[in-house]
Amino acid sequence: MQAICCGLILILSPAYVDFSTSGMENALSHLLLAAFAFVYLEARESGFALRRLTFVAALCMTNRLDLGLLFLPALAFETARAPSGWRTTAAHIAVGLSPLTAWELFSIVYYGFPFPNTAYAKLNTGISARELLRHGLGYIASHADNDPLTLVAIVAGLVFGIASRDSKLRVLAAGVTIYLLYLLRIGGDFMLGRFLTPPLLMATILIGRCQLLRTRALVSIPFAAAVLALGVWAPRTPLRAPLQPKPSVDVHGVADERLIYALHSSLAARRGNAAMPDHYWRTRDARFAAPAATPCWSGPTLASWDTSRDRWSTSSTRTRSRIRCWHDCRLRPESGESDTSRAPSQTATLKPWRLEVTRSPIRVSLDYMSSWRS
Repeated sequence: MQAICCGLILILSPAYVDFSTSGMENALSHLLLAAFAFVYLEARESGFALRRLTFVAALCMTNRLDLGLLFLPALAFETARAPSGWRTTAAHIAVGLSPLTAWELFSIVYYGFPFPNTAYAKLNTGISARELLRHGLGYIASHADNDPLTLVAIVAGLVFGIASRDSKLRVLAAGVTIYLLYLLRIGGDFMLGRFLTPPLLMATILIGRCQLLRTRALVSIPFAAAVLALGVWAPRTPLRAPLQPKPSVDVHGVADERLIYALHSSLAARRGNAAMPDHYWRTRDARFAAPAATPCWSGPTLASWDTSRDRWSTSSTRTRSRIRCWHDCRLRPESGESDTSRAPSQTATLKPWRLEVTRSPIRVSLDYMSSWRS
């Protein structure tokens, strides 16, 4: 019955289904989270078990750094009860963290930053903590309206984990709690469900390990029936997901990404021999047929998509480069005055941005980020 309950949760959760098949980092996060839970719950007290546990956690944090909050209590718990001395324990942790350490060193040398650029863009905004909390609560409220099963499953997993006699399950529940508090602190997200799939998977694991559901049918059967009913009759369910039943962005500013693209890329929307996807992004390059290039930063190399040649071009940052780009409101016209009203196709007279590289890649990336902020 526990397996049935867990399967129903994951199959009927719109968030889990959407972001397990979205092509984003969630699918890999789910795999590594499951591997961490397996190693953690089945491991015995030994230094090598701690090394394996830390290694899996490091892989998951390499995929998405803030997932470490889910692991933090479990890693601290296993470190505290390691049978070996502190030096041996520290050596095991250092070896286990080697993937994350190697990636951070590469990131600093190649990109110039230890953390993803989205962290600097989203967290250093000057928005007050109170306003971020309000948006975080709005993010939770959006799930209560559109995906109640995900929230109910997370709460149920926390309740079963905290009430468990197994100290390991209580520690996992503490990690889920810390992650949810972090989610409220950063203001949630604009994608419905994206940040709730990791705690949902951990909560599902807690439900699967719950002794109460295993030994008492009077609890497990009603719980499975409630999950099934909530998943089937929810406003958005993978079993019957209409193309566009409502606005894709709700009053809290949270977007249902699946609904945004369903009309253009889903199999249900396909008609005859129409080309799919038929989203305007697919054909927008035709509007930029004039010789142009949109630059993007990729470490020591500045890469740009040249729409006149329909291919990527690169320029080494070891030489001085002059790159022309027509990228909406980030640039200034020849007169030096900002102009954000013109369409990208009308900005051919904008002054080209000049990239001068005479220093290390770290210095280059810092200068680059400063130029875009200005």
